[in-house]
Parts: sequence; C-alpha cells; structure tokens
Amino acid sequence: MSPNQPEQALHVAREMVDEGADMILTEPALHTVDTLVHLKDKIPVPLVPFSVSGEYLRLTDRRDGGERDMKGLIEAYTVLKRAGATRVITYGALEIARELRAS
Repeated sequence: MSPNQPEQALHVAREMVDEGADMILTEPALHTVDTLVHLKDKIPVPLVPFSVSGEYLRLTDRRDGGERDMKGLIEAYTVLKRAGATRVITYGALEIARELRAS
C-alpha cells in the first residue's frame, strides 16, 4: 500500500478483520506512524508495527562496551505507541526492557 493513501490502509485493514484477522501488522514500523493514527479508532483489533532490522540498527548506537544505546529506539517506539500501536515487535525488545527496568 502507498503511504500516501491512508484510506486504502483502512479499506484493506477492514477486509482483513472481516476475514478473521486478530491484529493488523504494519512494517516498517516508523514508516507507518501516519497509518496507525488513521486506523487507531477505526479498527477493533490491535495495531502492531514490526520494526525491521534496519530501523533497529539505525536507531541504536554502540557504546564503548559493545552494547547498544537504546535511547533513540525507545523514543521512536514511544512515538509509535502515541500513534496507536498496541504493541511493537522489535529485535531490541530484551535490551529495551533491561534499559527501562534499570531507569
């Protein structure tokens, strides 16, 4: 679907729900923020953006010890949640959980 046509996303998502979808998966996550906003009050199932590996790598920086800095990723996923995401699927889930638990 073209990101310039959110009404197309609504039509396709409604068809998927009518066919039994229990969630709507969007990817790449950060390119679907406007779609999430458009769908969030119109679709009765969870909206779940999938963050592809390139997003993970671009939004994390290596620290001196080799681990990744999750601040950019956490900020981006906060935007997704505000846009309407119920959950976010990401390669960085465990690292984010550790970061949030430590703060």
